[in-house]
Amino acid sequence: MNTKQIAVVGVVAVLIVAAVAVVIMNLDDGGKNADIEASLAIGGNVDNDYRIDSKDMEILDKILNDEISSEEYPLADVDGNGTIDQADKTYLQKILDDEMDSVFVTDSYGNVQEISYPLDNIITVNADMAMLVSNLGAVDRVAGYIASDYPVEQTLLRNSDAIDISSGRQVKEAEYKAIRDIESDLDKKGEKIGAIFYYSSSALGYKADFEAAGIPILNVYCTSPESNADAYATYGYLFGGEYVQKGIDMCQYCYNVYDHIKNKVGDREKVTALGLNMNFYVCNNESQYADIIRFAGGVHVFTQPGDGSEKVTTPEGITDYDGMIDYMFNFSTQDLVNVDPLDLWKNNSKIKVLEASAQFEDMVWINCSMPVVVRVAYVAEIMYPDLFEGYGDQVFQEFIDEFLPYLNDLDGQKLNINEIMTACPYREEYYS
Repeated sequence: MNTKQIAVVGVVAVLIVAAVAVVIMNLDDGGKNADIEASLAIGGNVDNDYRIDSKDMEILDKILNDEISSEEYPLADVDGNGTIDQADKTYLQKILDDEMDSVFVTDSYGNVQEISYPLDNIITVNADMAMLVSNLGAVDRVAGYIASDYPVEQTLLRNSDAIDISSGRQVKEAEYKAIRDIESDLDKKGEKIGAIFYYSSSALGYKADFEAAGIPILNVYCTSPESNADAYATYGYLFGGEYVQKGIDMCQYCYNVYDHIKNKVGDREKVTALGLNMNFYVCNNESQYADIIRFAGGVHVFTQPGDGSEKVTTPEGITDYDGMIDYMFNFSTQDLVNVDPLDLWKNNSKIKVLEASAQFEDMVWINCSMPVVVRVAYVAEIMYPDLFEGYGDQVFQEFIDEFLPYLNDLDGQKLNINEIMTACPYREEYYS
């Protein structure tokens, strides 16, 4: 572990995609590829694995011949019209022959949308969407983006031909106008906006207007460990070409890491932790940050339901956890740059309310400019240092070398993960 600022345990993970519970059965040996059964949420992926192939046609034939029930195979509705019939077989054959011009995808809200294939000219809303397409390398598929400015993390996107619509997280009046201008310019070239990727309903103003204009809207919840891995596979597939296999490979890598962590932690007593974000908000139990703690082998102690967070306004809001936790993890996006620890700790007035905690010195900042799987690796290293010494750095460098080569060529220089903020634990000298 980089001490200045701060590399997988038989997982059986249950994914709910398109209303099907899909069990991911992985190998015990973290050194081999896991046998991923992660859902690719595309109509035609009948067997709910991570690719569309002849096996899907075999199952569809059995459904059509009344040999098996369709109840466990919702993606057998290839054309998304609510019924499974011969038309679905015809559509699936077009997919297998690579002759389709659209597919049906189920987004994170369970909405089924017909999407042009391969997907092009997308609009991404917020930094999480920018990270997803950048990690996949699919910036050539982006027409425009709205994202808080993280120049190094987003260097691939910001050096592309995509239009920087605004720095922020929401579609407001100015952003809406800019997107419609992009739509108009594409129309002159005989093209169209392929889809708008967004993270939460609060981010997408003018949603009804976009839908009325025939622009597909896709909710992409890609920040929790499971959903992030699956998003690589699903949206890599939608982008087509080289991105199909890359998405599968990235998905596979993530689950291998999660397997390794689970196997290593095994049956030992689990570390307890509290997730924080936005400096002084306690994360609810279904939040992406609570999931990171769990996938890192820990127990998230705050059981309030929901995927949001609760603001800490009084000392009691944090002292209630005294004696209950081993660590607090404060998740914060800082870009892939060096960050002065004093700006996180001593000079940060927002965390003063947290100082009342008996576990304040057990708080660690985690940089959310790192890919989700990397965040999990660092959290696992911090919670179980005897099991995962150096693991955060290892996973981060592997992910860069295998999937993010542009970070090894930043203005001719390789990103040095020892010189940027990854994880930053408490140090007494920060307050001296």
